[in-house]
Amino acid sequence: MAYVYKLLAQVIPGTSIATVYTVPGLTQAIVRQINVINVGVSECYIELFQNGAATVNKIGRGRTRVPGNDGTYDGAIEYDCYYTMSTADTIRASAGISNAIVLDIWGLEIS
Repeated sequence: MAYVYKLLAQVIPGTSIATVYTVPGLTQAIVRQINVINVGVSECYIELFQNGAATVNKIGRGRTRVPGNDGTYDGAIEYDCYYTMSTADTIRASAGISNAIVLDIWGLEIS
């Protein structure tokens, strides 16, 4: 078994809910941190989901506000987490404003 801690996904989610990370075949994953960076000037929201897009699948509090970039700092929030995932499990996301959010998903893949 190989353990590799790495950046699992780095994406700019759109305004519709879409898959941003899928656990590869014959692999398990542990998601340890999700960084949400708002590179836009306006406050924006992010919604994150594990294995679906229903209310029961929401990560965190659901729709979460992310402060805008003030010219010096990007607005950012971090989810410190421990989500265990199996082959083909997914993380999905949507943002309130197109091209405003960068999402970094960090974790461990076990194959």
